[in-house]
Amino acid sequence: MRLKLFSAKAYDIASFDRECSGAIELSYTDEALTTATIDQAAGCDAVCAFVNDQLDEPVLSGLVKHGVKHVLLRCAGFDRVDVQAAKRLGLCVSRVSSYSPHAVAEHAVMLMLALNRRLLKAQQRQQHADFTLDGLVGRDLASLTVGVYGVGRIGQVVASIVKGFGARVLLSDPVQGSSDLGEWVSPDQLLSDSDIVSLHMPMCDTNHHLINADRLLQMKPHALLVNTSRGCLVDVLAVMSALDAGRLGGYAADVYEHEAGIFFNAHDTLSDAVLAQMIERDDVILTPHQAFLTEEALRDIAQTTLQNAVAFSSGQKLPESDVVVA
Repeated sequence: MRLKLFSAKAYDIASFDRECSGAIELSYTDEALTTATIDQAAGCDAVCAFVNDQLDEPVLSGLVKHGVKHVLLRCAGFDRVDVQAAKRLGLCVSRVSSYSPHAVAEHAVMLMLALNRRLLKAQQRQQHADFTLDGLVGRDLASLTVGVYGVGRIGQVVASIVKGFGARVLLSDPVQGSSDLGEWVSPDQLLSDSDIVSLHMPMCDTNHHLINADRLLQMKPHALLVNTSRGCLVDVLAVMSALDAGRLGGYAADVYEHEAGIFFNAHDTLSDAVLAQMIERDDVILTPHQAFLTEEALRDIAQTTLQNAVAFSSGQKLPESDVVVA
């Protein structure tokens, strides 16, 4: 079968080439999948898309016209997929429902620590030969309460790590599990009692701007907010206002609501004024959607994607957790 990867970077190519068997003929393009690039799928049995590729009805229809039968997402989230259109068109859509949870969890904890210890401000000062310590006072993580909002595989690892530091851990999730890694509380209590809130919720309509102006007012004064899940979970304009007012102590994120077309690429200038303002702040730390980017996670993503491609092409049933549209 012929499989084409869109938005393919050097690390994608290396991991997929390493894991690929002779059953699949791979090809790559570093361009995103859009209506403008869809013709590159001609002659392919399947395409592999990434988190910010366009997967609305026009693109899905175009893929079908080119003979594509299977869309594989090399990520867990599928909020950019027009699921109903895929069903009408008879397309199979699959995803990588899980990969190394340590990749994102460790990145989230790194952002917590960097934000708490004012590392960005210190680094900015040192670039100007300023080695003073005023304004760089942090707090022992062991003395803090960390709220893990969303307790799936990643959230559980985050809770385990911060518990190892000695922090008090609060857990909140729509589906309360049996984890003994912290205290189960309501979302309201998590926000009001936590010194650091780490978001690990999926993107859906009910979670859009989960953290907004009202929720920020519920948080402790000078609390820290970390988002390594989905950009749409956070109203960044409300975050900026809370930072300016001194209500929020800092914000760290690996995702941004309007990152499509910006992240994963280099730019001479930024057209997004809000993102440009965030980058200039020393109380905001942004990383470019790199939390997943470890050797282990890339291996898992490539293996699962290729296994699903082979299974579908040979008429086998895909793992239920990986199926978006059968």
